[in-house]
Amino acid sequence: MLPRHLLPQIPNDEIDNFKNFVNSEGVSSKMVYLPVKALTPIQRHLSSDKVYALQKKLHELGNPILISKDNIIMDGHHRWAATLAANEANRIICLKFACSIKKLIELGHMFDGSEVKTVHEVSYL
Repeated sequence: MLPRHLLPQIPNDEIDNFKNFVNSEGVSSKMVYLPVKALTPIQRHLSSDKVYALQKKLHELGNPILISKDNIIMDGHHRWAATLAANEANRIICLKFACSIKKLIELGHMFDGSEVKTVHEVSYL
């Protein structure tokens, strides 16, 4: 498990640019709907306030969470937790990259549009 500040955060308006960047680095990607229980989180801490606030907005959350080839979450842990808390049977939209989580994190940090935040900083509420 990693602290949030070590994981790159991709702002919602940069997801397409990130996808294009990763694809240009030779890593393919595809959009998939997966059961929330099929995903593995790696972020150490989550803000219960953020999870609660996102639960109220689940119907508005159209942006995908970003995952590796083996369904490990790089970005979108709070959205994943809110969806899981709402109903374990829910599915969530994911942008799945054909690389390891280590490589995806590396590419995330290389991407000019990425950010790093602590667990208490809000980026998408």
